[in-house]
Amino acid sequence: MSSRTVKSWLSILESSYILFSLPPYYKSAGKRAVRTPKLYFYDTGLLCNLLGIHNMEQLLNHVMFGAIFENLIVAETAKQYCNEGKT
Repeated sequence: MSSRTVKSWLSILESSYILFSLPPYYKSAGKRAVRTPKLYFYDTGLLCNLLGIHNMEQLLNHVMFGAIFENLIVAETAKQYCNEGKT
């Protein structure tokens, strides 16, 4: 798959509020320009469904539990900032 196709699909998913990208934070502007942003889902329920997680036991034993928890914290923090009118 070409990078152009991937960027196009990511743009659609971001416009649909399915996921968002979070650019890396570094003091050095050069590092910020080179590093890849992380992708996060707005809805961790959708994320878990896509991963085949359907109950709490599966979630707690899943290899991606830490990443799912990180996604939850980042998404909820982003929502809170947005609701407060902050960027």
